[in-house]
Amino acid sequence: MHTFRLIGASWCPACSDAKQWLAARGIDYIWHDIDVDPWAKAAAPTSIPTLRRETSDGRLVGAVEGFYPDRWEKLLSARPLDGLHAFGGALGDVNVSLGSPVWGAISLVSSAVSAYHGYKRNQSVGWAIWWALMGGIFPIITPVIALAQGYGKRAR
Repeated sequence: MHTFRLIGASWCPACSDAKQWLAARGIDYIWHDIDVDPWAKAAAPTSIPTLRRETSDGRLVGAVEGFYPDRWEKLLSARPLDGLHAFGGALGDVNVSLGSPVWGAISLVSSAVSAYHGYKRNQSVGWAIWWALMGGIFPIITPVIALAQGYGKRAR
C-alpha cells in the first residue's frame, strides 16, 4: 500500500489545481502546507505543488515537483522497481537512488575499472587510489574520461 502526500501552499493556484486533479481521479492524499506544517518545510521541495509517493513505512518511492499531469499519471500508475525510482526526478523520468543496490554495483565496478586505468596510465598506486575514489564517487563519468584518455595506456 502506498501513501500519497501533496506538498504545497494555500495561496498557490497550481496547488489548488493539483487538489482538484487528484479529487477528480479519486486519489486519497495527505495535504501538507509549507507555511504551516513543519514536515513540509523540512521536506523542502524546490517547487510546489509536489506529489510524493511513499511506502507504508514512509520510504520515498518517487516524487514529482510541479504540477505536470503527465508525470503525475506515471507516478500514480507505475509499479515501483526494487531500489529504483521510476518517476520524474533528477534524470527526467528515471532516477536511480544513491542508496540502491544497483547504484552500489555501478559504483563498485566503476571504481575497479577506474583504479586499473589509473595504475596502468601512471604506474602509480597513488593514482590508482585516486582513480578508484573518483570512480566510486562519479561512477558514470569517470570511466568515460578513462576511455577518452586511452583506457590503460601510459601517459606521454
